Amino acid sequence: MWRGYPGRVERQTRRAIVARWPQPVCIRDLLAWAYPGIAKPTIWHRKSVHRAVKRWAVVVGKTGNGYGNLWAANAELERAIRGNLRI
Repeated sequence: MWRGYPGRVERQTRRAIVARWPQPVCIRDLLAWAYPGIAKPTIWHRKSVHRAVKRWAVVVGKTGNGYGNLWAANAELERAIRGNLRI
């Protein structure tokens, strides 16, 4: 699959991960960033966010109820974040 410029959902998921870094984010947080005007996201919203977040993050655990994943920045994004923050 061609991985050209990131689309809107991919950009928003990246922004959500960077905003919450170094804490992990759950799918609910990512949905709020990707679709801010939608109160109750449908399954295709979740699938779209789940597909997009795989480009920027890795699974680091489960949420408190055990159903959702916790996502944290992958090595490539973390290097970019650290480089911009000069840590």
